[in-house]
Amino acid sequence: MIATVKRDSIRKKTLAVREDQVEEIIEILSISHHKRIIFMGHSVPITRRGDNALKYNGRTLHELFVAFNQKAIGHLSNHGVPIEFKLGNQFDFSKVVDSQIVSYIGGHHQTESNYRLNTIDYITLNTSSRLFNKKQKKRT
Repeated sequence: MIATVKRDSIRKKTLAVREDQVEEIIEILSISHHKRIIFMGHSVPITRRGDNALKYNGRTLHELFVAFNQKAIGHLSNHGVPIEFKLGNQFDFSKVVDSQIVSYIGGHHQTESNYRLNTIDYITLNTSSRLFNKKQKKRT
């Protein structure tokens, strides 16, 4: 996910998740019944070691996914981040019937890998080299 931040009349793109994006995800997940869910994003939110893979809120997004899979009720919050990336979202997944987030696919990285954290598969695709190879008209 990419958030655009405006500072001193300059817009800067940052790999992060903002509160309004999280709110939309919560709304969609709350009405997702009888589904196996695969998220697709610009970059995976969390590393193999469980660290933040985004500049802000990647780990928190992963924790939201885990809460969904556990049918939990809760509140997201974070500390020590710029105001543009503060979170204060409420969620209630207790009424979701037979749904689970199974994987997240992202393509920002220049390496390919996959790993599992808390029953969620994270898959990174090396899309930059694929685009480069396409531009060079190389055959595999």
